[in-house]
Amino acid sequence: MATLDLTRDLEEDFPPVSLPTSSSSSATLCCSITLPLAASTTMELGCRRKPREPGVTRYEEDFQLYQGRLSEFTLKELKVATNNFSNKNILGRGGFGQVYKGQLANGYVAAIKRGREVSDTSVLMFHAEVKAGNQLNHPNVAPLLGFCTSSKSKDNLLVYPFMVNGSVASHLKDRIGSQPPLSWHMRMKVALGAARGLRHLHSLNIIHRDIKASNILLDERFEPLIGDLGLALFAAERRRAQIERVAESERGAADLALCNGRTNKAECQLEDLTVHTSVRGTIGYIAPEYISRGQCTKKSDIFSFGIMLLELLGGRRVYELCRLAIEEGAELVDWVIGLLKNNELERLIDKDIRGDYNEGEVRQLTKIALLCTEHEPKERPSAGELVQLIKGDGWHERWENQVDYIVLKEELSMRPTCDWIVIDSVSRLRPEELSGPR
Repeated sequence: MATLDLTRDLEEDFPPVSLPTSSSSSATLCCSITLPLAASTTMELGCRRKPREPGVTRYEEDFQLYQGRLSEFTLKELKVATNNFSNKNILGRGGFGQVYKGQLANGYVAAIKRGREVSDTSVLMFHAEVKAGNQLNHPNVAPLLGFCTSSKSKDNLLVYPFMVNGSVASHLKDRIGSQPPLSWHMRMKVALGAARGLRHLHSLNIIHRDIKASNILLDERFEPLIGDLGLALFAAERRRAQIERVAESERGAADLALCNGRTNKAECQLEDLTVHTSVRGTIGYIAPEYISRGQCTKKSDIFSFGIMLLELLGGRRVYELCRLAIEEGAELVDWVIGLLKNNELERLIDKDIRGDYNEGEVRQLTKIALLCTEHEPKERPSAGELVQLIKGDGWHERWENQVDYIVLKEELSMRPTCDWIVIDSVSRLRPEELSGPR
């Protein structure tokens, strides 16, 4: 069996992602995503904008700013690519709309997301994906190839590379036909690659808000790529707006106070602030502080990532794992802690891999998942720490430091009820319908 090199880090000096070229002159794609758009550059662009034109919303202004860096396809091109959006080419459905498999004029196979619902939400999701697609260039984040807008048909379309191995979710218990389960080696590869992708998002102050197994895509080499950024929150911009409103609200003043008394607003880092926003995401993955109080930070993504790790370990969707826990009178995280304490992790691990796994790595990944799903956001690792923990650097020490805290909470009955998931509502819905108010 091939060995996964957990010591190698792909974050720095990776090559640009090569993209195809469209046949249309109006839809010429760049040869590669050479985007030197670091977060600071993007923010500088935002600060130096001209005054907004009358009647133009902030989202429309954002779209005008970013769309020039992506290729624009015509609706005719994408109709030809998908055989007029034939039902036979439907890959699935997400919060934005139907996803079709299509073949561009040059033979490149793409996944084309078509949003036909005319609503403020769908337009915002479209703008978010276009905006994110211009900033992201990482081997573990799905690259956006281009887009199409049609005022005549009110279509908004996004063009991504087709991922031949689907998503992590498609390889869990409900996989189709004779499709084999993911090997343990592949599961470790998915965990590490997805963590690197999340670290890249967070380095640009982008909060994904919908990390889950169905949004971790797998290419032909089973390399994981984080996809579906329709709910992405550009937190640095929200942070700046909140700071500008400091004098106008008690919440803004409290947020600024969290900057440890620093007077230079530019020095106030995102980790010091909580972005207050309406709840978005998928039931079962949403962090407790976000679903109950609307407090969203990077640590909200870390919580979701921990739930995804439990899915990887168990080979089941989160609502299936929750059913198993409820049957034993426990909530999911507490159930997993119990299995770990009693050396019964074989009851969690996907039986379809027939015991072909590394027991030490299973305990390692389980403990990392528990660190990620800590009720208190400050007790969860950052995305950068997460990468190191999965690589094997310092995870045992991190767990030993944390376990004292967990034991103390149990002794003092401090562990709050995890009311972030409602089993009854989840059990009646298919995963595609669990995306909440997108």
